Amino acid sequence: MRDSAVCERVGSNCPGQQSQRVELGAPGLMGQYLFTVYIHPAPKYSPYPRGSLFHGREVANRVQVRWGEFGMVEALRSLLRAALADPLNQRFQLLCEHTLPLQSPLLIYQQLMKEPRSRVNACVKEDWQWQESWRNNTMERWTPRMLPTIPKALWRKSSQWVALTRPHAMRAVEDTVITKSIKKHCVYGYDSYLRRKRDCYSDEHYIPVLLAYLGLDNETTCNGNTMHVSWQSSSGKHIGEHPMSYSVKSVSLGVFLWLRQAGNMDLFCNEVATTRSVRAMYIHVSNMREFDCERAAQLSWDASILEDCPLFSRKFGPKTAAPATTLLTSCEPYLGIAPKPDCQYWQ
Repeated sequence: MRDSAVCERVGSNCPGQQSQRVELGAPGLMGQYLFTVYIHPAPKYSPYPRGSLFHGREVANRVQVRWGEFGMVEALRSLLRAALADPLNQRFQLLCEHTLPLQSPLLIYQQLMKEPRSRVNACVKEDWQWQESWRNNTMERWTPRMLPTIPKALWRKSSQWVALTRPHAMRAVEDTVITKSIKKHCVYGYDSYLRRKRDCYSDEHYIPVLLAYLGLDNETTCNGNTMHVSWQSSSGKHIGEHPMSYSVKSVSLGVFLWLRQAGNMDLFCNEVATTRSVRAMYIHVSNMREFDCERAAQLSWDASILEDCPLFSRKFGPKTAAPATTLLTSCEPYLGIAPKPDCQYWQ
């Protein structure tokens, strides 16, 4: 996510004003100035064809990625290196091909850019949280072989779908110490040292452990809640190592409203006021000449959704793409995520 100061270089009629704007009507990534996208396909994957949203966005340095292995971390670091090469990129959100947004691009941008902390759970645990960590198998992933680099007190677990500030992203690509220890000792499979299976997934530990090691615990949100996933089937049973995959039938207004609340309808996400506030901060490029510069100087982000409220959700497979596109761009029912220009709610 890019610093909106870039807009000074693409046109503004307000002297000294960083006009925050986005060309909502233009196709693809070239129609906006808020986001840059970087893709990590398999090393031998053919380049995306011209006309694809991802054409030319593939990172140069790619590694073979297998579930549960350290290649997941190496791929993340490769993406971060590519994104950090652009000095305007200030927030870094990791996503996958099974992800759908729960809020509009403008709201996601404004929310993450205004949050001072990374959405990662790297915080110091209270006594009861340590006990909970043993119950949910988090602490069993640690091994004494990580000493002295990673003592038990620095062991952390978070969602791998992190949203990082630029300083934290830079630390991740510069690191060699935690990288070496996690790569060697956080493995999935039989552990000859412990004489048992140990299901340690490095992508869930690398970033939070690194930030804890660097003493940056207090610069994270403590929940790492950017991506909502469900670890229970529709019947309420825990489904193991992979989250539930949503079916075509799940792509509905009711399910998306439930996902926005992280499955907790008592959670107040303040999205109505937030959406209204963020719309006032952006205008269509066709209206730039009529923009009131005095009003622009007074705009402020006076509402935000809670950090407990997710911005994305997964896993949505290829079969859900068509109905999801219809729902996200629909005027009725209306989610306000990517509505068509003629939706009266958007006017």
